[in-house]
Amino acid sequence: MKRILCIFAVLMGLVTSVSAQQDVYHYKIKYKFGIINKTAAHACVHINTQGDLFTATMDGNSISWGGRVYCVQDTLVARMSHQPGPAAVREQVVYQNGWYSKPRTSEYLDGTFSMSDPASYRNTAGAGQLDASSSTMEAIKITTDMLGLFYSFRYLPLADMTNGATVVLPVTGASGANQNVSITYNGVEDCSVDGADFSVYNCTFEYYYQGRPSGYRVRCLVECESRVPLLFSTDLPIGHVEMICQI
Repeated sequence: MKRILCIFAVLMGLVTSVSAQQDVYHYKIKYKFGIINKTAAHACVHINTQGDLFTATMDGNSISWGGRVYCVQDTLVARMSHQPGPAAVREQVVYQNGWYSKPRTSEYLDGTFSMSDPASYRNTAGAGQLDASSSTMEAIKITTDMLGLFYSFRYLPLADMTNGATVVLPVTGASGANQNVSITYNGVEDCSVDGADFSVYNCTFEYYYQGRPSGYRVRCLVECESRVPLLFSTDLPIGHVEMICQI
């Protein structure tokens, strides 16, 4: 379940606003494995862009699995800039932190679960005492990084790119570390999402840390007119996961 949640976290994509305003977006996460085909998690995203300061928060939770609800909460504050050109979007992280918790279902539903107890959580800043594997926290770190990606989708000249073209966008972490993201453009296609038809840009992206790929390679369908990411998907050894925008 932890491995599945990590991928859910990585797939919880976001959409930015063009002007100074706040936006809220909702996604459902589908998990498929053999005869299993169910909505396994939900995510709510808040975006705020004011000048070059981009703030994004994400709150996601799974359905009840084995008596627990698995939760991820992320915050990213970054200074974003863009100019003409295929790789002209730049990101300087000001603050980021990702939180992981797994309350018992009964506590989650009746509101008695509290994040104030260090035993109840672990975050990417190193706080908390909750038992969480390094792979779980790595995935949550990547999720937090991904919050800035969708500013990039808004300003990348996708319509001018050729099929198969790859760009590497520079991302400077809050500590000064290099956290680049590689985006491959795979062309335009028509698709149906949640019963509605759209023309979309088909892209694939993956984050790199100190020159090494993260291992989380994700396919993303970005609506051509609005640049809203409508669908994220990836294949796992234990099934297939899709994140679908609820239009």
